[in-house]
Amino acid sequence: MIDRRTVFEIHRLFHEGYPIRKIARTLRLSRDSVKRYLDNPNPAKPVIIRGSKLDPFKEEIQTLLQRDPTVSGSVLHQRLIPQGYAGGISILREYLHKIRPREKRAYLRFESALGEQFQVDWGHFGSQLYGKTPRKLYCLAVIEAHSRMLYGMFTHSQNQEALHQALLNAFLFFEGTCREMVVDNMATAVTEREGSLIRFNEAFLDFLRPFRVVPRACHPYQPQEKGKIEKGGIHYIRHNFWPLRSFVDLLDLNHQFLHWLDTQANTRIHSTTGERPMDRFKPE
Repeated sequence: MIDRRTVFEIHRLFHEGYPIRKIARTLRLSRDSVKRYLDNPNPAKPVIIRGSKLDPFKEEIQTLLQRDPTVSGSVLHQRLIPQGYAGGISILREYLHKIRPREKRAYLRFESALGEQFQVDWGHFGSQLYGKTPRKLYCLAVIEAHSRMLYGMFTHSQNQEALHQALLNAFLFFEGTCREMVVDNMATAVTEREGSLIRFNEAFLDFLRPFRVVPRACHPYQPQEKGKIEKGGIHYIRHNFWPLRSFVDLLDLNHQFLHWLDTQANTRIHSTTGERPMDRFKPE
């Protein structure tokens, strides 16, 4: 587009009797431009459609969504970076929101003091084939409630030995224990329950006693009592680590998982606290 002064000159010369050819030569314009501005002295500005950094990757995003329609923006961001994606996660999430809008759900927030509480939960993650024999895959997730620092371990069993080994590894990871441990009513932790009366598994109590950890069992069907592990533990692992994941065996899976904890889960800015779990965590 030409400036307003040049448009004025075109019309002034034309009204003075200059032919279009001479106006074009005088103002160093093409004759088509002179004609266009004589017909319409106020043309609309051209609409410039700018490309998004996401455009070259939309086909790949659709391919990944076909494999897992519920995959999160965080996981897709991890997958696209090695392919050359240089954009941020925000535009990726906005795009996902457009193509699959989700209804937001409200939940009750409660906070724990430093070193006060671990929340523990099991999750089932399908199975792993060994030859033709499938073995179930589970993950025990442990979250330090104040910082949201997360640890987990994948196993082939939810038995007493697997629970104790995973918890021991968690204590080593956290460099200590919290005052209390909130669990659901799994048989390896709670043997019997009638109302508020709880009989804890003896082996579970024997394991916790040297660490001076007090067990606490949440009420059945009351997930808000361990809301941090419900949302920030198994749910978070299932939607941010697990999708599109491939591994050779249990050792490889746990190796990948620990790397993800160190580079993603515990280094992200937590949406509730506004801090990185690793910065908010105080092992002392």
